[in-house]
Amino acid sequence: MFGQKRAGSVAVTALIVLSVGLLVASCSQPLPGVPNVSSASPTKASVPSDQEMYASLMASYQAYLDVADQILADGGQSANRIESVSTSAYATDFKTDAAEYASAGLRSVGSTEVKTASLQSWSQDGSGFKVTAYVCDDVTGVDVLNSEGVSVVSPDRDPTTPYEVSFEGATVSPLLVTSRELWMGADFCDE
Repeated sequence: MFGQKRAGSVAVTALIVLSVGLLVASCSQPLPGVPNVSSASPTKASVPSDQEMYASLMASYQAYLDVADQILADGGQSANRIESVSTSAYATDFKTDAAEYASAGLRSVGSTEVKTASLQSWSQDGSGFKVTAYVCDDVTGVDVLNSEGVSVVSPDRDPTTPYEVSFEGATVSPLLVTSRELWMGADFCDE
């Protein structure tokens, strides 16, 4: 008799545990028309680290160089492709330079590399991110040819050029190039 009573208690306990489990599971489902709090976006925007911002500017600048190199390899044709990696204001200046390249009958061969880069500053406001960096471009592997296929590059050119490059973006990545100015201070490419 004692064994029968115990078996009945185990069955009742199991039934209670199962019922509570089903009740909890059904309560965890969102009710129609009620927002699911766990999937709501946080109220405070996440702030990226300097390392994340540096990684983003490097990826964005490399994308810019890839597009610019391809436009110049195509003799400056279809320069509107630069708009995919820059702001419209910067793209206007680039397209002017590309048109001069095209009218001179020039085309490039090879790829521009980043020798060094450093994050100068960045900020975040309601419209997104603004980033400035010092970048040293290396064109050692780039040649510029005229319409006859003859190199127009001086054999004694300095293959590295320092720039101050600014970016902006609504999100951390991708960033768009807003300006790319020749750096007039001490040449940091040789450091």
